[in-house]
Amino acid sequence: MTNQTPADNTVADRQLSEQSNPSDFPVTSIDIGRRIQDLLDAHHMSKYRLSKLTGIDQTALANNISGKHIPTISNIERMCDALGITLAEFFSAES
Repeated sequence: MTNQTPADNTVADRQLSEQSNPSDFPVTSIDIGRRIQDLLDAHHMSKYRLSKLTGIDQTALANNISGKHIPTISNIERMCDALGITLAEFFSAES
């Protein structure tokens, strides 16, 4: 085992982040927002209706769709329930 100092960890973290590329991560806030909008379109549902069915504030929902904020898993579950889909289907690119 090697002894690493906090500075060593910082350098390693920086090197990892420099090597990482956004496409290495399967879901981003923009993808989630786009997915919500696509599901609304597919279910012919308005943001207003989704807001009413889920209890999620319309402004929060709009911020999730625009990518300004990432919704919590519990809010995504509430949206899935309202849309009649599973959480797995939400994150599936093929649904």
